[in-house]
Amino acid sequence: MTHPWTHYPWAAAPIVCCAVAAHAQTVIDARVVSIAGQSVYIDAGREQGVTPGVRVVMFLANGERLEATIINVTSNNARAELPAGSMFPEVGARCEVTLATEPAPIPTVAPEPPRPVPAHPPWQRQTESRTSDTPLLAPAFGTKPSDRPTTLHGRVYSSLRHTHDTQNESDYTYGRLGTWMELTNPFKDAGRILFQGDINYDGTDITDGSENDTVARIQRLSYARGLEEYSPYRIELGRFYSSTLPELGLVDGVEGVVRFQNGWSAGTGLGFFPVANDERDSGEDYGFYVFGYYQSDIRTRSLSTTFGYQQTWHNGKEDRNLLIARVNSRPTQNLWLYALALVDVYGSGDNAKNNAADITQLVLNASYTINPRTGVSASFTRTTWPELLREEYENIPVDLLQDGYVNRLSGSVWRKITKDIRATARGHYWVDQDDTGSGAELGADWYNVWGPGSSLYGALYYDDSSFTDGYGLRAQVRQDFGAARLTLGYDGYAYTVDQVSGSQDLLRHTVRADVGWYKGNWSTNVDISHNFGDSENSFTLGAYVQYRF
Repeated sequence: MTHPWTHYPWAAAPIVCCAVAAHAQTVIDARVVSIAGQSVYIDAGREQGVTPGVRVVMFLANGERLEATIINVTSNNARAELPAGSMFPEVGARCEVTLATEPAPIPTVAPEPPRPVPAHPPWQRQTESRTSDTPLLAPAFGTKPSDRPTTLHGRVYSSLRHTHDTQNESDYTYGRLGTWMELTNPFKDAGRILFQGDINYDGTDITDGSENDTVARIQRLSYARGLEEYSPYRIELGRFYSSTLPELGLVDGVEGVVRFQNGWSAGTGLGFFPVANDERDSGEDYGFYVFGYYQSDIRTRSLSTTFGYQQTWHNGKEDRNLLIARVNSRPTQNLWLYALALVDVYGSGDNAKNNAADITQLVLNASYTINPRTGVSASFTRTTWPELLREEYENIPVDLLQDGYVNRLSGSVWRKITKDIRATARGHYWVDQDDTGSGAELGADWYNVWGPGSSLYGALYYDDSSFTDGYGLRAQVRQDFGAARLTLGYDGYAYTVDQVSGSQDLLRHTVRADVGWYKGNWSTNVDISHNFGDSENSFTLGAYVQYRF
């Protein structure tokens, strides 16, 4: 069956030739410092020129480029909200933030001649007598919560993705309609109600039949008090992500935090821990957690450390004993260090890993800017599978629980060759219990190629994975038309697949077109891609619409 939109990638190409020139743009570098739910936090904020509504491009470990919009900004950090159903970057992933368009220069005006200084009568007010401990400025007073307004802001979003596989005569459809809302000071106590919910649709139509599934779920629903950084305590109850230990996932319960004046905080939480499936099932896994948190000077945020412990039960049986440690440090303006460790402790009740401790997740990242034109980064990750009664994973073999692991070492270097050209080289090496592999990529971005708001990206890459290895080429052209952005891309991959019957050489092509539009509170995005080559031929149409209020 032929769909009329299968020719859209080619129909979109002439749009590149139409436009009105946009203003020049500035791009700055940043790093992902943490991820909680669909929110990604980066280490650039208001002081670096970041404002709500600007775009951020995150570079994933597999070479893909993920684009999002900045939602909130603090002095040195910003939060971007990922589109529903998108992939997640790693902590430490490199980002590029396109700052807001610079305003047009103010025309030069001839200075006015100096005016005569008017004569003033003598100062009438008599100052009171002052001592050494008398403040020079009048004290400032904050507005009481009872005098503050109640505000509501958030967003409504909808996404749809449909794939038609002409090679196998099958169709796959995914849709989501959701909302995220924050109600501040609802009870005149400086509190906050946070809600996020969505409805998801999955549909499959293959030669053997069809099936579909619709799930409505509450992602977050909680009430919190003490959100101000100067508040001595913080409490949150409902369904939420822990403010200090987001690695625990969703919590259906309550969390309390006490802040001390020396930068330390201590807290605890208890409740149920929903499973990360489509329905967010809750009720079988419950427990508690405790943590300590240290934040250096709030103005510099050069060091933060977190230590936590979690104990859970599954249907009344003791299950997970988890230790968590995290360090986020910026010793200098040019050096950033990050470390995260999750350690599972096992007892006599565990079968595969009894009476042992195992690092189930380890992340080490370092990034250093040598000079304004050159920077390097390196990372090491280790992943193993924990033994759990909780239905977190399905059908994990015992030998994989006992001996399975994946270690990955990555590095990259970037160099601004000119003001508008930036080259990047990255590589990685991985090893698991059965195999080893590696990969490398050499790419470059060229901004303002034929005018403001335009860019080119190209890369050559090599990848050796467990069952495939091959070489590829990526190319992308992008042009801004005021509030709209058009992106056209191509990816060619020649690879070999290892099979039981022998190896097979294949070739895959991917062409795609992406149109995004951002205006005021509205943002939309439509993308079309065509995969074709040896033994494959498919078309994918995706759309995303969001309204912020």
